[in-house]
Amino acid sequence: MTLKETVLCELETADEQLLEEVMRVIRWHRLSERESRKQNPSTPPTSSEPIRHGAKLGDLLAFAGTWAGDDLQDCIDTV
Repeated sequence: MTLKETVLCELETADEQLLEEVMRVIRWHRLSERESRKQNPSTPPTSSEPIRHGAKLGDLLAFAGTWAGDDLQDCIDTV
């Protein structure tokens, strides 16, 4: 059984008070993760965060210098 499956089984039997507390912890963690990224823009966002279309050019600066592939030269040659 995976960790996620184990957690889901535990949540199935949890009372409302525990579920509310778990929800607060999850939200706190996500908010603190976002704040951390705002303070350290060189860290690329996690894959679970959606790409926002229609953003401004300045928003893309958070991704500057974060190439994660091995085909950079091919892309440069194509351009």
